[in-house]
Amino acid sequence: MSIFKELKRRNVFRVAVAYLVVGWLLLQVIDTLGPLLDFPESFNKLLFYALIIGFLPTLLFSWAFELTPEGIKREKDIQRDTSITHITAKKLDYITLGGLVLVAGLIVWQQLTPNQDTLLDTETLSDTLQTETSTKVGSPVKSHNSDLALGVAVLPFDNLSANSDNKFFAGGVHEDVLTQLSKINDLRVISRTSMLKVAEKNMEVTEIGKHLGVSHVLEGSVRRAGDQVRVTVQLIDASNDNHIWAENFDRKLDDIFAIQSEIAISIAEQLKAKITPEQVASINQSLTSSTKAYDLYNQARSHTRSWRGADGFEAMQPLLEKAIELDPNFVQAEVMLVEVYGRLLWTGSDQTGEAGTKAKAVLERIKSMHPDTADYYHAKGNYHYTVERDYSQALVELQKALINKPNDIELLNQMAAAYKRLNRFDEGIRILEKAASLDPDNPLIASELVGQLARNNQLNEALIRAEKNLDRFPNDTVVVVNVAAFNIAKNGNKAKAIEVLETLSLKDRFQFFSNYFALKLTPQNAESLIRDVESLREEDPWQSIGIDIQVTFLRRLLGQTDLAKQRANKVLTFVEEWTASGKPLIGNNHKPLYAFLSYLSCLADDHQLHEKYVELMEKETAAEYGSMINAKFNYGLALAECGDASAGWSLIEEVVNDRTSTLSDWDLVVYPVYAHYFSQIPEYLERVKALTQAP
Repeated sequence: MSIFKELKRRNVFRVAVAYLVVGWLLLQVIDTLGPLLDFPESFNKLLFYALIIGFLPTLLFSWAFELTPEGIKREKDIQRDTSITHITAKKLDYITLGGLVLVAGLIVWQQLTPNQDTLLDTETLSDTLQTETSTKVGSPVKSHNSDLALGVAVLPFDNLSANSDNKFFAGGVHEDVLTQLSKINDLRVISRTSMLKVAEKNMEVTEIGKHLGVSHVLEGSVRRAGDQVRVTVQLIDASNDNHIWAENFDRKLDDIFAIQSEIAISIAEQLKAKITPEQVASINQSLTSSTKAYDLYNQARSHTRSWRGADGFEAMQPLLEKAIELDPNFVQAEVMLVEVYGRLLWTGSDQTGEAGTKAKAVLERIKSMHPDTADYYHAKGNYHYTVERDYSQALVELQKALINKPNDIELLNQMAAAYKRLNRFDEGIRILEKAASLDPDNPLIASELVGQLARNNQLNEALIRAEKNLDRFPNDTVVVVNVAAFNIAKNGNKAKAIEVLETLSLKDRFQFFSNYFALKLTPQNAESLIRDVESLREEDPWQSIGIDIQVTFLRRLLGQTDLAKQRANKVLTFVEEWTASGKPLIGNNHKPLYAFLSYLSCLADDHQLHEKYVELMEKETAAEYGSMINAKFNYGLALAECGDASAGWSLIEEVVNDRTSTLSDWDLVVYPVYAHYFSQIPEYLERVKALTQAP
């Protein structure tokens, strides 16, 4: 018998075909389900190698052995007339046919299903958002030529134009190139804030690569003259400082968006990054047809590069409104304007009450012209967050926007803020970890991350990271404040907290850590400390009232009841006159304010006013964790000041026991206000004793 016929009789060919079909099917299934099951990226490769290695032994086994009703036997021990290879052949045919049917079904399913690398689960967004998936989108992979992660750090573009006013234009081009690159899931693109800080350090390219952990650095310049623009870029390998691609783009000014798109796509090609047709289409979209509108938009964006509160949003408003007037289809300007209106309402600077209505009108216009787009969902998320204060719905909309903008740092930060408002710190931390990987030199993200860690009962980790942040951002106020707060919360290290806080200016201590003055207070330094507080008084009436509140509090802790009462009356008179004139109170949640005004009313012996503010506090709706906790804390002090220390302590104890609160057991020890009001409460004394007495 020929070898071919014998191979066929022993089913070697059938085994080979079945092995290949089932092996291929197994690889496809693992490739699809692996990310959902958190398999490591190396698992597919190991499985592939195992299948290759196992192919030849499988064929040799099918040649040398046969499966019989009595079990596996060697081929040479079986009589030809008792062999059941013809039955086994049919079973192998069925296995192969079934495998082919599954393969065909899998191919059809893959064609009909959106790309799983970019699509996030949106079916259950209203309840539980799939942040694990969103944080993995665009996760760094290793570059082919170094240990650095495949990604790009885009340095700010130099403005080579004769007119210095064009710095807004150069900054806008830089920011839009970053935006276009961030649409490519396969690339890790460092955010603008970090790149501006890196540029200030004047680092070498190889240093930038190591500092940010990216494989490539892009340098560029912009020269604008009349209706002509030249953009020059060069892509550099961060591992060895080799220039691997450079290009000059000389175009008409209205072709600036085509230049930005070409740069992004060219970089993807140079780095062999995967880019889908949908991403190409998104990258090729122009922002606006009006160069004047684009200039105004860039001027508005420049105000976002440092937080100025209401002043910054007030400056942005007319610029964006004019840009949209010039180009009513300028959707990115409309998205930003929705947030500006919402933030004016949020910061309490909208005296007319029209900001919310204006935001709604712009949102409806975006919906009519750009429905079911990332821009619409982004604007809608902003609206629900800032105007409606509906953080759950804001998350739903922002998550939808993130599907097509997975590396958008603004979206990630907004989502993290919404998670915090909803006490969903685990999810907020995961989002912030991703944001920090894209914007590692941004102290605001670093501080927000440690804050959410602390609120999530991860105080040790929060303190470790806070101290690392202090090494990295020694001049950032919030970073300093975090280190002080967590040193107190973890072990009551009052001396360390004061030492760290005193690296800040007196004004920053008052603004960002007003408890510093109570922390530092002693009978010996009291008058000096109060003079320091008084020296900070400004023309702003509410800032001045803040000074009076701080002095009132310090006088009360010193036992100077009459002086404290005088200041309390001054504050209450101001607030009553302010509200009587029809002016709105500052801030966006008044529940904690009413609770504190009830405290001042007790201090001023005005129990009728105390009852008024308690009633207002109870009517005020404030669903946010901070508002509820702060109101409960302030009202606890009010009850104690009014003579019911036991009821007051019950509320304070609730705040201490609340895992989302920043108030810790050690605060009860180091701050004098608790001993002042609750030194006769046994439960308070027991908590203090448990911390201060050695076991």
